[in-house]
Amino acid sequence: MVRKDFPLIPSLRGGIPCLFERGGGYYDSGEAMIITNWLAKKPKAIYISRSPVPCGEHALIPVRGGYFIIETAYDKRGSWVRIWRVAELVDSIAVCELIQERTNDDWSPMFAEVNEETSANLNDAISAAQNKSYDYNCRTVYWADGPQHIDKETKEAE
Repeated sequence: MVRKDFPLIPSLRGGIPCLFERGGGYYDSGEAMIITNWLAKKPKAIYISRSPVPCGEHALIPVRGGYFIIETAYDKRGSWVRIWRVAELVDSIAVCELIQERTNDDWSPMFAEVNEETSANLNDAISAAQNKSYDYNCRTVYWADGPQHIDKETKEAE
């Protein structure tokens, strides 16, 4: 199984491990990363930038085990999509397992089981990630609701 480590950002609201939804399109290329919850639905962001940088970091999202991270990119040579599932959080690292990968229009077989509802939601999230990567100088959050209040003592969303 292919694994990848994503460095986590501790939020200022109690040190909750987080990742940024980020990315956007450039003149002839683009890239994006979005985070979904374990059902591949929109998570609640704890921070959304008020003056976002084009193609930068737009929403800070708390991450837990089982969440999905979708990376996508394109350029003159083609495009790719990678779907990762957060296997565990170790110190300031999200250790993720590759669930599925697409290069141009060729999907690899699923490397792990995903239920039918989650699979349908993942398709919507993949479309959002691709749209974000094509959005020229993107300054918009595509796949997060928010912001939410986090209880500093329990480190849980209210």
